[in-house]
Amino acid sequence: MVRRCLDGDRQFGIALIKEGEEVGGYAEACGTGTLAEVSGCEMMPDGQIMLVCVGVRRFNIQRRVTGEPYGQAEIELLDEGDPDDPVDEELVDRAATTLQSYLKALASLTNLSVSMPAEKLSPIALSYLCSARLQVDNQKQQELLEAPDTAARLQRGLALLEQENGEIQAFLEKRRTKGD
Repeated sequence: MVRRCLDGDRQFGIALIKEGEEVGGYAEACGTGTLAEVSGCEMMPDGQIMLVCVGVRRFNIQRRVTGEPYGQAEIELLDEGDPDDPVDEELVDRAATTLQSYLKALASLTNLSVSMPAEKLSPIALSYLCSARLQVDNQKQQELLEAPDTAARLQRGLALLEQENGEIQAFLEKRRTKGD
């Protein structure tokens, strides 16, 4: 699959497995996935291939294709809407501010710094950045991927960010009072 991808347009689909085995056997995938593009590739001496991939579009699976050694499907690319479509500016500002707080809280836990881009992001880009940075389980990530539009993805992302921020702050407070 990797060779075929690298020799072609460098794109492949990724879908979360709902049920079944990741390797070998039958696996049922969620109906919405991400079209990914290989942006970097390194062949390792032991034959492994290290890939760097970027999600470029969402898709819905229309039909599974059988007969290949790896899962394939016919897909329909999803329309992301017009980047200039209005999204509630207060929602965008709250999401950006809450994401910044979340990244600072994560940094205080991990000693790793992840910053926000310097330029103001479009609502679509912000909605996907929230999704990418959130350290939540696969099902919550899938809910964000399946959001019908940017505003819904921002609203769900904001709710998750606020919940995660609360949990991190409670943990930090507990750690701080334990250390006193």
